[in-house]
Amino acid sequence: MNTNPKKKLICILSFSCALALSGCITMDGMTKNLQALTSPAMTKDTPSQICQMAKDNQVRASDSYANSGFSATGKVTSINDRALPPRYSVQIEVSNKITVAASTDSLNSIRDLTIGNPVKVVGTIASISNTGDKYLGCMIHLRNSSFQN
Repeated sequence: MNTNPKKKLICILSFSCALALSGCITMDGMTKNLQALTSPAMTKDTPSQICQMAKDNQVRASDSYANSGFSATGKVTSINDRALPPRYSVQIEVSNKITVAASTDSLNSIRDLTIGNPVKVVGTIASISNTGDKYLGCMIHLRNSSFQN
């Protein structure tokens, strides 16, 4: 069996198009299949585990988790509109000294958020920083984030 990811994707796209043309699959179904193929694998590690690795070696942690899918639940602490893409930034306090900085270009995804309210965030890890400061702690930076109240 061919394990080349590019060839595998082309094969699946070709097969999906053939099914769509024959009426066996809807375009919505085909879109969901493509999203599943291109979504990053979700890490099973907790924010505490990720931040412990960052405390031990920030470079190793960022390298190990970069481009991994991640989700967490916490309290919204800030919502910001920036001039440069990604346009919006939301900070979420996950636990004492662990914060998620989630970015998105989607106004609709942040429109219903309120500072102080709980939210679940899902995104792709861009980097991890650990200030070493006993007050600031660890920050997990996400891109392509989405939010669920």
